[in-house]
Amino acid sequence: LRRESLDIQLFGWVKESFTDAKADGVGAIEEADGGTLFLDEIGRMEIEVQKKLLKFLDKGYYTRYGESKPRQANVRLIFGTNLDLEYLVKLELFLPDFYERIVQQVLTIPPLRERKEDIIILANSFIEKLNDYHHVKLSITDPAMAQFQKYDWPGNVRQFKNYLENLYNLAKWEQKSTIVEEMIIENPPRNYSFYEVNPLEHLE
Repeated sequence: LRRESLDIQLFGWVKESFTDAKADGVGAIEEADGGTLFLDEIGRMEIEVQKKLLKFLDKGYYTRYGESKPRQANVRLIFGTNLDLEYLVKLELFLPDFYERIVQQVLTIPPLRERKEDIIILANSFIEKLNDYHHVKLSITDPAMAQFQKYDWPGNVRQFKNYLENLYNLAKWEQKSTIVEEMIIENPPRNYSFYEVNPLEHLE
């Protein structure tokens, strides 16, 4: 889609409001009416979309892309971010009013490196889902589990999940029944952060 794609995905669109709009489209806000919608990486959201979300939070109204008629929805919004929103406000990349509106109730989840006991739980859960999807039975050896816990996983759960999926596919390709320690040692995960300092400090 075009640069307005997030606006479109959240609030929907009307027919012929952009090139590929062959019919009206329902956005995530409308689909979540009466329920909860989780929006991740809120710190990367464009200012114009922040403004629309702030208006929706304050008044409960929104408009589809290309439409002037307001619509109403009752949605609980939960936001996720791994960026420092206060820092983004100082850089004028995040609306102060939007920040004040969403910061009232904050749940901080420690990074995976501070809760390595969760790695075994996550690994077993991911493997179970992969086995169900592929209709096979792969397992992880105890030494491999211990090897997982040696890394800091700077990309947190998402990085671990993607890395484990790659190991899983490799094991399947090699017709192995287990993910073993040697597979991890030979292809270790990224164990460094992309950002040595604040991720947006270079923009100052």
